[in-house]
Amino acid sequence: MYVADRWPVELSIVKDDGQTLAEVRLIMADGDDLSGHGKARHNPADPDVTEIGEEIAVARAMSGLAHKLLQHRSRRD
Repeated sequence: MYVADRWPVELSIVKDDGQTLAEVRLIMADGDDLSGHGKARHNPADPDVTEIGEEIAVARAMSGLAHKLLQHRSRRD
C-alpha cells in the first residue's frame, strides 16, 4: 500500500454542566491548521449515557472540519 501523506488530527472532549464540547484540529502537510467544533446537550429527561453526548459532539466537530476543509480547498483552486 502506498501512503501519499499523513495529516495529524487532534481531538479534545470537554464535559461541562450538562454539555459536551468537542474540538477536532487538523494540521495539514503544508502547515495550515483547520479546526471544527461541536456541542451536545444532555436532555434531563433522557438517560445519562456519556458516550452518546461524546459521539454527537465529535460528529458535529468533524462535520464542521469537513466543511472548512472543502472551503479551504476551493479558495486555493
